[in-house]
Amino acid sequence: MRGRTAANAGARGWRSRSCSTSPATGHQPPSEVGFILRSKVLTLPVMLEIEKIDAIARSVATATLGSQRFSSIVTAPTVDSLGRDALQITIVLMPGSADNISGAAVLRTLVEINQKLQEAGEERFSIIRYRTDESLATNAAS
Repeated sequence: MRGRTAANAGARGWRSRSCSTSPATGHQPPSEVGFILRSKVLTLPVMLEIEKIDAIARSVATATLGSQRFSSIVTAPTVDSLGRDALQITIVLMPGSADNISGAAVLRTLVEINQKLQEAGEERFSIIRYRTDESLATNAAS
């Protein structure tokens, strides 16, 4: 085991014979361990503050839906269907405004919120929901 050549070292992921050999086992440590550990630290997801996410969602909703059609934006961390960190962004609609919002406006709002959050560095998937004040009050009472 001590005399590994460059040809069979590549099969185990070792770059060269310059690594020191462990006296206990006679094996050379893989040279990529440090890189693998460092890469995990560097790939942590970026998570914006809730206030920043709310501001982005409010700006987009105002531009695409009109400020008279919604009363607030409620953002909360959640998980997606795969168990990954995600965002739940709820746009709370004014009474009677749901009938006056087109499907194109809803789609444009969804796309633009996701696009603006990505541009700001947010990596979590965002789930956009629409509710009315009445449905929020009903859920809170039950």
